[in-house]
Parts: sequence; C-alpha cells; structure tokens
Amino acid sequence: MLLNRWPILLVLLVIGLNHSGCSILAKKTANQQNGQSSAWNPFSKPNVTYAEQSESIEEEFPAKKITDPNPLKLRYAMWMEETGNLSEAQLHYTAVLAAQPQNLEAVLGVARINLSSGQVEQAEQGFRRALMIDPASASAQGGLGQCLVARKQWPEAVAALSVATRGLPEDKTVHYQLAVALAYTGDLAQAQTQFSHCVKESAGHYNIALILKDQGQLSAAEAQLELALRQDPNFKDAERWLTEIRKVLASASQVSLSGPPEIQPVIKQVTYKEYELTGTETIEPAVYIAESSPPTAQQASGHSAAGTKTRP
Repeated sequence: MLLNRWPILLVLLVIGLNHSGCSILAKKTANQQNGQSSAWNPFSKPNVTYAEQSESIEEEFPAKKITDPNPLKLRYAMWMEETGNLSEAQLHYTAVLAAQPQNLEAVLGVARINLSSGQVEQAEQGFRRALMIDPASASAQGGLGQCLVARKQWPEAVAALSVATRGLPEDKTVHYQLAVALAYTGDLAQAQTQFSHCVKESAGHYNIALILKDQGQLSAAEAQLELALRQDPNFKDAERWLTEIRKVLASASQVSLSGPPEIQPVIKQVTYKEYELTGTETIEPAVYIAESSPPTAQQASGHSAAGTKTRP
C-alpha cells in the first residue's frame, strides 16, 4: 500500500513547492537553464545555481593606530630585564630614552643593568640622574646605595639605603646592603636588625663576624660567632670560623684565615613592575668545599678570607 502512495506524494510535493515562497523555487537545473526539458528526478544531483545572489555584509573594524609606542617598549624592556635578557632590555630602555630623556623607569632600568654588569660608575651616574628627575624615588636611592657599598663608601651608603628601606620595606637586597654598610661603620646592633629582614638571626651574627674579621677585630668576631652558635648549635660554618679565629688568637703571630663565605638572602624576583626583590627562603649554611691546609709562616700576612666579598 505504501508503494502505491509514493507517486501521489511526489506530485503533491512538487505542486506545493511551486506555490510556496520557499527559496528552493529559485534553483534551476543546468538543463532548464539551457532551455532543455527533462523529467525531474528528485533523487538526482543536478548542478544548482541560485537566481538570487546571497548578500554578504562585511563589518568594518578600523585598525587601531598606536600613537605612542614608548610605553609598549618600556614594558617589553622590563620583561626582558626580568627574564635575564639584559642586552635586549638595554636596547629598548635606550630607545625609550631617545624619545623621552626624562622617563624615570627607563633611566632606572639602564642604571640597574649597568650595576648588574659591574659598571658601577655608569650605574651611579644613572641613579643620580634618576634622583634629579624624582628626588623621592626609593628605587633610585636603593640603587645609589648599592653603588656606594661597592665603592666602600660606608656612611654615604647608610644614608642612601636608610631612605630606600622606608620606601621599599620588602626589598631584601636593600636591607642586606644596609646591614653590611652599618656593620662596617660599627653600628652592629642596627646591622643585626637589618640582617633579620633577609636572613636568619644566626646568619646575621655570622655575617657580622666575617666583617669584623676582615677589619681585624678578631675578638669581636669571636663573640658574634658564639652568638650565632647559641642561636643555631648546628651552624657548621660558624663553628669552623670560630675554630680558625681562636687558633689565631691563641697564636703569637697573625696567620692567614680562610673559611666559608657569608650567608646571603635567597631572593626570588617576582615582578618587573616595581622591581622589588621579595621572598626569603630558609637559609642553610654555605657548603664548605674543602678544609684549608694548616697555615705556614709564608702565609702569615693579612686577613683575607675566601668568599667574603660583599655582594654589590
């Protein structure tokens, strides 16, 4: 019965489509376009064209023009500095300065790169230039203070770094450099306070002891090492230095001292926007690479110690 109804359904379908407004009426087969008549086969796949062309609407979005590329260059330079690509960072900082000589962030960026590269004189000039642009810049004061520490200008370094710590209270590098400068000026109590912001209390006494040892104040260094061991009885480096210093104090002649280096804060740079180095991990004593051989009479000069240089 269903097979007998198929011709009737097909006829009704064709009639209905011819009288409706459906878009299928706009389709013609290739034979119909050429004037040829042929029986319509609903199951064939003729070439189909459309009488009505589809209308396309294109929305125009005007291209955004960058009128000032310098902020983009500055951000890119900061990013490069953060990732350690200093040459690329300096290139873009310099490009910004060529267009904007008074751009504070670009001036500071170039000065920081010079300091990292060991060009202390150029770095100091850059930080002083930044202070002329903005005398209240804590970052400029901190950078200048680090340059003065590298030059061993201790009182001037204390003055600059003290201002910087008030503006950058979370900057571990600034606190560490200020502690070193204070220790060299003899203000041991304030030095210990500043060390406490970036290293353990025992490590602060240990660092002060090494500075006093460099200055030839062995008895005072001994006292600081004893304080360090009270705070941390397992502090092996402090114990080794204490043994070395006591040998010298017990000896009639001065001998060369050598031992583990100072303890520095472990710092992670987390942002390039403010350039504040934050985050101090637990400080473990430095690894003692090799025991020093007993000093000889030819070595009895000075108080040099391996690895006790102050970090710039």
